[in-house]
Amino acid sequence: MAVPPSKRQPLRPSARPPKEQPEEGSFLSNPLFWVLFAFLGLVAAYLLQQRLSELNQRPTPAVEVTPVVVEKPPVVVETPKVEPPPVVVVTPPPVVEPPKPPEPVKPPVVVTEELPKFNRFYKTVSNRIVQAHLGDAKAPLKKEIKAGHELRASPSAPFHVASGDGAKRAALRKTVQEFWAKIDPDHCVPHPDADAFPGKVLEPADRVITAVSIPVNRSRWHSTGTYAAPGERITFRIPAGDIGMGLVARIGCHNDDITSDFAIKREDWHRFPVITNTIALNKRVVELANPFGGPIYIEMPGNDKNGKSRDQVRIEIVGAVEAPNFTLGKTTRAEWENSRLAPAPWAEMICDKMVVSVPSKHIRELSYADASELMKTWTEAWRRSPARSSATATARTWRRWRPRWPSTRRPTRTRPSICSRNTTTR
Repeated sequence: MAVPPSKRQPLRPSARPPKEQPEEGSFLSNPLFWVLFAFLGLVAAYLLQQRLSELNQRPTPAVEVTPVVVEKPPVVVETPKVEPPPVVVVTPPPVVEPPKPPEPVKPPVVVTEELPKFNRFYKTVSNRIVQAHLGDAKAPLKKEIKAGHELRASPSAPFHVASGDGAKRAALRKTVQEFWAKIDPDHCVPHPDADAFPGKVLEPADRVITAVSIPVNRSRWHSTGTYAAPGERITFRIPAGDIGMGLVARIGCHNDDITSDFAIKREDWHRFPVITNTIALNKRVVELANPFGGPIYIEMPGNDKNGKSRDQVRIEIVGAVEAPNFTLGKTTRAEWENSRLAPAPWAEMICDKMVVSVPSKHIRELSYADASELMKTWTEAWRRSPARSSATATARTWRRWRPRWPSTRRPTRTRPSICSRNTTTR
């Protein structure tokens, strides 16, 4: 019969709890454990002592002292500078390329006159041919003539004179006057600039004897259709009864004087200052020469005596060349087709109220219809111009005060001026 376990009585609050006894069978309760533990502690103590003794017996290591190295500056030994030899650069000779042929340049369109076809097909109208008379080019020149030849002025190389240089202009005016005063028809030679302006005659050209009839009741310049070559002598023959009429022969249509005060603002002279000259036909035979050449005119003075004497006066001109001449209403087609090829460098285009002097190169190929239309246009322009109305009113005023005032019907002459490059009227 099993005995029931005894029931433990609860502790009293004031009583101490009993000590816990190790359980039977635990390693802590084994005495061998504690013997082993003590043995191991002794061994560890011994080893620790041995280690400490070894450390005490080891000598103290010497402290390594790092030597301080003082760097001395390097001794610089100055050596003389030796310049390197100059470097000679040998340049190879340039490669010379063969010159390229120049490209053809198109010449500007210039109306030229020196074409042989103009002379080849021209037929001289006059049947009386004479020999040209020209002074000796090798003969010594007078000092006045030489000074005039040294005064060079042309369209391509103008002569410059300052507008304010009055002293120089006066000296040039004197040189020009002395030059023309010493012109001798028998010894005259062309001026060096005559070919540049007014121009040269197309050679070969016949020197002819031409008879012209001048109306005496028209006071003006009368074109003769002839031209004086530069430096050549021209002879004028008039009847003995006409010596006292006051006729004047003129060579050249550019009658303006560049040295005058009217041209003081003109600084570039494109031609010689004076290129025309005149002579009075007061003898039966009169000779005249011009170093520049020019168209030949007969000047008819205005007086009542000439108008009553006769209708026309006949004059012979010897030694001139024929010039292109067109007169509106008179020149026929056949005459113009031949006249426009005449060798003179200047031509005359004439209508009832106007005469136009123009370089011949501009009319060489002008047809008869165009020439007629041109002069009709000039006539119409003159009729409508304000200058005509003013001139007509002035003439009417004079007629009112002078009933016998002659009606001269003087036409206007125009010609291109080489100095101003404009068409001027005189």
